[in-house]
Amino acid sequence: MTIPEHLLVFCSGLLSHLYWDTGMCEVFDAYVALVSDRPFYEGRNNEGIYRFFREEYSVYGCIFKPTGVGKNKDSIALTSRYDFIWQDLSDGRKYYIIEI
Repeated sequence: MTIPEHLLVFCSGLLSHLYWDTGMCEVFDAYVALVSDRPFYEGRNNEGIYRFFREEYSVYGCIFKPTGVGKNKDSIALTSRYDFIWQDLSDGRKYYIIEI
């Protein structure tokens, strides 16, 4: 799976978490992502899906599938804005936490 596809998975994971938090079951009120590759949070291309993770540090609105079948057609729609800050961990790894 490519880095842009992983970024889309992060967004869909957040969306899935939001659907589970409807009162039908008890869930944690945070979404955590951990990465070990610099291209997730840094690079020359800050267009498309990269802008959310490399420049704006926030996910919101319609996030379109960045590659493959359904590119720029299939999307994930977030109804709120979710800000985050990349935190250093160790050995080049970083993580972020989105509180919901």
